[in-house]
Amino acid sequence: MTNNRQPNKKIIIDILRLFSPYRKRIVIIIISIIFTSLISIFTPLIRQILIDDGIIKNDIKTVGFITLVMLLFVIVNLLFEYIEMVNSTYITQMVPFNLLKECFDKMLRLKMAYYDNTNYYKVIENIKFDISTITTIVDQSTFLILVERQPFFRQIYSEQEYTF
Repeated sequence: MTNNRQPNKKIIIDILRLFSPYRKRIVIIIISIIFTSLISIFTPLIRQILIDDGIIKNDIKTVGFITLVMLLFVIVNLLFEYIEMVNSTYITQMVPFNLLKECFDKMLRLKMAYYDNTNYYKVIENIKFDISTITTIVDQSTFLILVERQPFFRQIYSEQEYTF
């Protein structure tokens, strides 16, 4: 039982090392998620103020002001979603690119005698398969699954579904 956990721990540590150059972008993604969820928390409150103080009381100034505030919230929310998407897409694209680049550099450093006994096509196919497996881990949906397992983020994502 202990032997099974040790390799899994090593694999997880190696995968986390792939993300180490992107720590700042990951922090930006998390901050964007938090701000987006905060906006989604305040949206029902603003709607309640719009209905209670504006529409029911027939106060056009309040309706106009609250409508502008809601428009501002929508724009800020879209801005944070854009920032989140740009950074997550960058990470999703750069991790496989860097892996391929490292493999290519490693293959260039190998002696030519290695390719006399090894099928070059087989080596390339193995590299492509391994990188596609890692890319699946890096994929956004997998990131969401991992994040949703944490109670704090699960609450944030469940509230985001009802945004605007």
